[in-house]
Amino acid sequence: MSVHTCLPGHVGILADGCDRCTQQSRSLLELDVEKIGRLWDKMIEVERDYGGYATENERRACRALYHVALGIERLTPRNPWRPWIEVRDG
Repeated sequence: MSVHTCLPGHVGILADGCDRCTQQSRSLLELDVEKIGRLWDKMIEVERDYGGYATENERRACRALYHVALGIERLTPRNPWRPWIEVRDG
């Protein structure tokens, strides 16, 4: 797992047209903690109907995180529909 930043001008947290971003969008294990946090917060925002995903890669990763959040909600007493920092720290 390593930090990856696309070239300036790429749209979204995970850009389309970038092989590394595509790989990361298909495997959450490829993401660093900072990027997971940004995607988690974006997922919360979009799933509350406050916007949309900027790229297909961003949508793919956030939808996977959405399913993780549903599992947390259904299987634990925790509320996953909070900012990443709150979910991460319990």
